Amino acid sequence: MFLTYKDHKIILQEGQSVLEALLETGESISYACKQGVCQSCVLKTVSGQVPTASQVGLKPTQKEQGYFLSCLCKPEGDLEVVDCDDLGFKVPTSVVSLEKLTPSIYKVRLKIEGDFAYKAGQYINLIRPSDQLTRSYSLASVQAFDTEEIELHVKVFPGGEMSNWLMSLSEKDSVEIMGPMGDCFYLPSFKDKNLLLLGYGTGLAPLYGILKDALTQGHTGDIHLYHWGNTPEDLYYQAEIDSIVSKNAPVFYKTGLEALEKDSLEAAPHLSGEACVVIQKDLTDLKDWKIFLCGGEAKVNKARRIFYLAGADLSDIYADAFFTWQKPQVGAEKVS
Repeated sequence: MFLTYKDHKIILQEGQSVLEALLETGESISYACKQGVCQSCVLKTVSGQVPTASQVGLKPTQKEQGYFLSCLCKPEGDLEVVDCDDLGFKVPTSVVSLEKLTPSIYKVRLKIEGDFAYKAGQYINLIRPSDQLTRSYSLASVQAFDTEEIELHVKVFPGGEMSNWLMSLSEKDSVEIMGPMGDCFYLPSFKDKNLLLLGYGTGLAPLYGILKDALTQGHTGDIHLYHWGNTPEDLYYQAEIDSIVSKNAPVFYKTGLEALEKDSLEAAPHLSGEACVVIQKDLTDLKDWKIFLCGGEAKVNKARRIFYLAGADLSDIYADAFFTWQKPQVGAEKVS
């Protein structure tokens, strides 16, 4: 079988994905999770058929036009593909502000240059123009309030390629994004349901947007927001959320630290211990709750299992898991 890309013919081995074949030949392809989640590796067919499994999560209109996830695409015949740079995915933005929230967490505001419809809690892929390095960031903004700007919460890691590059930018500098993506967002049909929101670190970003969106839409059920971290630095936006809680009776808010002992002075005024253990003591029956889990992949997956065993239906659990990677050539880590 042959894969044609940019007029190059590449031999495609049986069982090999399109992304694997392109990376092996040195092509500079944007990708992130390699699991069909982030959608940063989307390509488009010119000729040939792609498996249905490689289009999971794409919109019907995108499927009809031949878009597919190259990481999941293992063709059974010859295929010719092109990039989707000009196919409606990428949107130009410019920097509005970079605000330091904690020693390592920043609020980034970007102005959208054009049409961009999204739901609070979805995420975008941010692309560095020099080398197409891609990182995924969740949206903390709500379009009803932020019609022209989006808000990201960025954790700056020592040596982090994208986060440190972002911090070097100035007002009005251009940044390209791709999206929105993800299904971790509020729907009007949730209005009378109880909501459990659990975020780890910058996993608060999408939950902050979901919380505001739910209240804007007149949510009547209870909302329990738990924000957890390893150190006090991981816990931010407390004053903003306290203000929301004071004005909205059905909202309950708790913060906690996993890494500290119960009697540690540094832990005050936060709770301590595993978030799921605390939540299970607070909420004994999660049947029919809508649950949103955001943060590191391992913690999110663990919480998903625990809450499922506690009575929640898997279809009621919405997750935004952040992936981390060790210096891929062209890759991504989900950091917020």
